[in-house]
Amino acid sequence: MKKKGFTLIELLVVIAIIGLLTTMSVLALQSSRARARDAKRLGDVKQMQTALDLYKHDANSYPATASITPGAVLSYNGVVYMAIIPAPPLPDDVLVQLPILILCRPLLVIKHHTHLNIV
Repeated sequence: MKKKGFTLIELLVVIAIIGLLTTMSVLALQSSRARARDAKRLGDVKQMQTALDLYKHDANSYPATASITPGAVLSYNGVVYMAIIPAPPLPDDVLVQLPILILCRPLLVIKHHTHLNIV
C-alpha cells in the first residue's frame, strides 16, 4: 500500500531551497539600496558643485565654509543657488542600530551625519 504525501527529507529540501532563495533576494535588495544611496550622493555632489560654481561666478569668491551647512540656503544678493543644502545620508548599518542604541544609552550624539558617537 502506497502512502500519499511527502517524506521528511523532501520537506527539508524544499524548506532549504526556499530559505536559499529568500536569502539571495534579501542580499539583492540590500545591494540595490546601497546603489540607490550612492547615486543620490553623486547627484547631490554634482548639484552642489554647480551651485558653488554659479555662486563663485556671481560673487567672485566661494561662500564661507560656515555658511554651508545641511538644510541651509545657498544664496547671494537675493539669488538662490540651492534652496536646501542636502545632508549626507547615514549608512544603512547605523539606521538599523539607531533604535537599539537609543534604548540602551540615554544620550545619543550624531556628528557630521556619518559618525555615530555615544556619550
